Amino acid sequence: MAAALDVVTREAYWIAPSVLLALVVAARELHRSPPEGPARWGAALNAYTGVLIATMASGHLLAVSLLALDGTVRGQPAVLHAIGVVLLVPAVLVARNAARIRRGTSDRSATVRVNALLILALLLTGPRNLPLAIPAGLNIAYAMQTRRAVGRGIAALAASMAVLLLVGSVRFFLSGDSFEAFRGIESRP
Repeated sequence: MAAALDVVTREAYWIAPSVLLALVVAARELHRSPPEGPARWGAALNAYTGVLIATMASGHLLAVSLLALDGTVRGQPAVLHAIGVVLLVPAVLVARNAARIRRGTSDRSATVRVNALLILALLLTGPRNLPLAIPAGLNIAYAMQTRRAVGRGIAALAASMAVLLLVGSVRFFLSGDSFEAFRGIESRP
């Protein structure tokens, strides 16, 4: 039981699958969207961001719940659950906005609002989440741009960052370390 609990609760084991799932969903949005126009990349970028953060927040909630049941949670379970919910709600809104963008029923202001809400949630839940706010910031930049070349640049930057995050998360996955040990914050046993 302890080994199964460790697999589910260790960040190294669920960040890489979250990134991979987000990339798969984004690729699906690219495939389902019209072949030309800003809606195609806007939908994919929002799908990636929303699914990535929603999956990670869901993993956080599952881990906190299991650790609380096991009696080994570090911190206040209510606070830790609140952090997961604060991240999950705007992430789901961003993911749902992706389908609206594809269908042409989401406007620029809606995209900006849900992504700004996600950025705020990430910033409120701690400075270590700041890098995870970058994709939502790129979604806002993409929604606000009016030139095709700028849009392509933003999409290329977002795609590059997604690939780098995938590579980094796979490295983290293979290390088997906690976030703190991987960053050198705590000593390894």
